[in-house]
Amino acid sequence: MKYNKKIIFIIFVSIFFILGLKVQGNEQPDVELLVKAFNESGGELDTYWLQVGTPFGKYTNDKDLLELGNNLSSSFNLPENDWLTVMAGQNAYLSTGTWENGTRVELQIKKQSEQSNQLYLIFHLEGNQDLNKMVEYYGVLYNILKKNQIHSKINSCIQGNINGKLSSVDQFVLINDILHNLNAKEVEKLDTALVKSVSAYSPEIENYIWTNNNKMNIQIATHVNNLHQKTILTMGTPIIIVEY
Repeated sequence: MKYNKKIIFIIFVSIFFILGLKVQGNEQPDVELLVKAFNESGGELDTYWLQVGTPFGKYTNDKDLLELGNNLSSSFNLPENDWLTVMAGQNAYLSTGTWENGTRVELQIKKQSEQSNQLYLIFHLEGNQDLNKMVEYYGVLYNILKKNQIHSKINSCIQGNINGKLSSVDQFVLINDILHNLNAKEVEKLDTALVKSVSAYSPEIENYIWTNNNKMNIQIATHVNNLHQKTILTMGTPIIIVEY
């Protein structure tokens, strides 16, 4: 079961990076619509994430990469480094730290592959405070990106739980109610014994990606946690970017 869930996670993360260059739309606070939809679902918050992934210039040498990373770390209120970190067999910049109340943040700058000189920037934030704080962090992150002339969409994701084990039918009822509240139409659907997932497009959300010649900007997934007798609800825009 865990193995199958990881396969699903890998598939959608792959889609995110493949289509990431095609993200379109302006920097409107889509996160506010995501938060509103989650609150209306009746779910209890577990964790939220904000993530940025974007091409970020060309690699020249390790010294310049370290300097570039430290300059950005200062903007992101993260520790600066004295050396690079080896990731997947190549030197990369990595800085981790916390924002207020223990919210975990991480900055990576690395080459897309060992053979490529194209650098890729990834910023990841993970917190579990109230969702108003998530919206606030979105604004902070947006301003940091703008200050550093990084033109990339901020991807948002929320995971929570519904008390009780919902049946397969009730899981899709929950998902469809959320989509209805977002004025969203289904684009793709996954229905297995392990997980239910629907990808959709809402004209109310500015950001979107293309998948199979269709616009898509909201993904909702559910699965039952038998151990804790709960139904896990995960929502993301434009797609879910974490394991669910």
